[in-house]
Amino acid sequence: MIPADVIVSTSGAIVAALAGVAAGAVLSGRAQTQQWFRGEQVRACADILRESTKVLLEYEVASRKHRKQQVDWGPWNEALAVISVVGDQSIVDAAVWIDASFWVTSSRIDALDVSDDEWVELRSTIESRRLDFINTSRRVLGRSGAPLQQILGRPSSWKWPGLAPPITAADGSESPSQS
Repeated sequence: MIPADVIVSTSGAIVAALAGVAAGAVLSGRAQTQQWFRGEQVRACADILRESTKVLLEYEVASRKHRKQQVDWGPWNEALAVISVVGDQSIVDAAVWIDASFWVTSSRIDALDVSDDEWVELRSTIESRRLDFINTSRRVLGRSGAPLQQILGRPSSWKWPGLAPPITAADGSESPSQS
């Protein structure tokens, strides 16, 4: 017959091992869920940036050709819906702020009377909101470092070919003749 103290100590060891396995499974599952969720947020943020870029490029063409915009709003609305499900509230707010600028810009472009300078202002508003979205996403999703100061791809003063670029003085200020 097995002594009682051996049975108790062995049973205790088995229970402790099983409890450890159960706790490890719960913690591991939670960590995997958090990692999956973060990955979904990153994908949703990328979708917002990709689709907002498509809208912005269509606006650029429509404004340049003085025609109504022809944005396919399905992908943009889908990206907004997904970010609303998986995104932190501050990320969702930044995406909605981009969307609000799209409504204003669509109305102006569809009126067919957007001047080149007005388009630059409209584009600047959208890009400022996109930059805010990027920096908010980076902060919430744990990206270290200073916020970005501009979206890469084009100098802020760029206008379409054929339009005179601003002339800057030696001190970096815009020339009065161009104002």
